[in-house]
Amino acid sequence: MVGNGTLVVILSFAMAFAFAGRYWNKEATQGVETASAYYGQANVYNVACAGANIGCDSLFVNTAATNLDLSGKMGSASYRVTVTPMAVGSGSGCVLRSIGTYSDAAADYTDEVDVILTMRQYSQWQFYSNNENGIWWTTGDVVTGPLYTNDVLNVSGKPVFNGQVRTGGGVVYDPNAKNKPQFLGGLVTGGPNNTMASVLPTAAAAGPASTFTNPNPDPSSTYDLYMTFGSDASGGNVTYYTTGKHDSSYTQTYTTFWGTIKTRTVTVTVTSTTPSQTVPLSTFAPQGVVAVVNGDAHVQGTLQGTLTVVSQQGNCGSGNSGNVFIDADVKYKTDPTKNAGSTDMLGLVADNNVTLTGTQEDVTIQAAIYAKNGSFSYQGYDKNGPYDKINLYGSIANNIRGPVGTFTTDWSGKTVIQTGYNKNYVYDPRLSTSAPPSFPYTGNFGIVTWREAPPTIVYH
Repeated sequence: MVGNGTLVVILSFAMAFAFAGRYWNKEATQGVETASAYYGQANVYNVACAGANIGCDSLFVNTAATNLDLSGKMGSASYRVTVTPMAVGSGSGCVLRSIGTYSDAAADYTDEVDVILTMRQYSQWQFYSNNENGIWWTTGDVVTGPLYTNDVLNVSGKPVFNGQVRTGGGVVYDPNAKNKPQFLGGLVTGGPNNTMASVLPTAAAAGPASTFTNPNPDPSSTYDLYMTFGSDASGGNVTYYTTGKHDSSYTQTYTTFWGTIKTRTVTVTVTSTTPSQTVPLSTFAPQGVVAVVNGDAHVQGTLQGTLTVVSQQGNCGSGNSGNVFIDADVKYKTDPTKNAGSTDMLGLVADNNVTLTGTQEDVTIQAAIYAKNGSFSYQGYDKNGPYDKINLYGSIANNIRGPVGTFTTDWSGKTVIQTGYNKNYVYDPRLSTSAPPSFPYTGNFGIVTWREAPPTIVYH
């Protein structure tokens, strides 16, 4: 016989188990719903990312496909990818949008991935070469940004590479050097072979008002534009003048000792120099580009603003045109190494060579350099010095690597500079997403940003 106390205990347990069962059933139901929601969100996220990757791959294969509109399915989830052209920094680019969708019995799931791509410019690399020209990187050389060469990389001693190094032909080490290089950003061998792009689009961007063309059609003539930046207190002006030389011939009639009248051709060199002018940078190059055609450009001084100087060979010989000469320090008015907000930026673009001249102990160059057919080099690399360093803040892209000095390895295995300069090449991080006006493009897209929005859920 069950007493009242026992009955109370039994009822208490029954009520407790009822409440617990209800709680457990609720938790079980919520667990199923949570698992289902997690699966749906993961599924739609994965398909949105997959669509973005497929779209990016399509653009990398065909850079003209900026009107891309594609869709597909992955299992029970779907994606749709659209591309909208847009301007990015100083160049052209596009926004790729991938939207993933997925539905189950409980809800509809949507996720979005937005990717901004820009046509990459050669300033993306700290140093680029197609041909290393048998030149060595040596002890004392420091490269902070990414380096790319289609050729073999020759290293002697302990140069320091802080950025990723990519070489198409591998690495050759100096067997006589005691130390080994430091590849702190990683070393990658092999990869696509990049070729240099034409400077003509850059030259055309200058416009007629900012194009200086050699007035003499003779291919043996010379024509030089000299520019000094920041030549007044404001720092935003440019002082410039041009100098041209050409051979002029005329016929001279003369009488010999015997009284015979004869003629001969006399050739003289004619030099013409225009008066020096100082104008605002915005007047000198309203499109941000100044071009020299059939001639050479000379630069020095402190730049305030953005400018690309391009020298196009035209019909003159390569020795007489298509070159840029750095005659002294080239700096920015607002130093980006001290002020990350600096908007000053210089591009030096040449059909042939970009050459450092002079005999300074230390040289500062703040610019993005591009030498399509030639090299960046120091004119007196094998005669002058030894000096200290070329302190370059920016980037160098050259078809054939040029020398800036010579070295030897002493009895202890130490690498010693004999003439010219050591290299202190520091990458301007702004160049990874921006570039000087109309700087040459690689013809390939690069990803600037990749943004993934959190999935959204709409329950039925």
